[in-house]
Amino acid sequence: MDRKSSQSESPTEKHVLTVNKWGRTRLQFTEFSYTWSVENFAFCRHRDPGYSITSPIFTAFNYSDKYQWQIILYPTGYDVDNKDYLSIQLIKVSSPDDPKHASIRLAIVDSQGREAFATEKFVLILKSLEYALDIKHFAGQNDVFDGALEDGDLTIKCRILFDNGVSHFDSDTEADTAGFNLNQKMARMHMH
Repeated sequence: MDRKSSQSESPTEKHVLTVNKWGRTRLQFTEFSYTWSVENFAFCRHRDPGYSITSPIFTAFNYSDKYQWQIILYPTGYDVDNKDYLSIQLIKVSSPDDPKHASIRLAIVDSQGREAFATEKFVLILKSLEYALDIKHFAGQNDVFDGALEDGDLTIKCRILFDNGVSHFDSDTEADTAGFNLNQKMARMHMH
């Protein structure tokens, strides 16, 4: 009977080495956010078109790269043709020489902390780029002045999501970083 069980199992099946490999890709991003509050914004309702308010210059870091930005807000539009809208611009003040892709989002935050109006755009940040976002009809003037202000103040949130490319990992590279590579594993299996 023992002879039968050993006959049913072939010598090659007993020493079959099965190798399973895998891979994964990680999209890498750095997220930056900046919140700007404009106190007493309600008093801007009757300003002439073209009147602007600028944020302080703010700095966003993507690893060691430094980007400086400024928001320019036109409470009654850029000009007479846009007087019924808030117009908004995001200006790049300075950046590194190398181009960088990023998703940029500007939003007006209402009194409950929700985004009342928002715009988002995927841009290529170049050294020569001045306006990362330039939105003539960002939000209806009446909608903002009558519903999105908290005690007459306006809050704008800027989010920049820097695209830092991809990293690829597979079972060989992961095993190597763990200090136990596939070749060592196969050698141990052959010994047993």
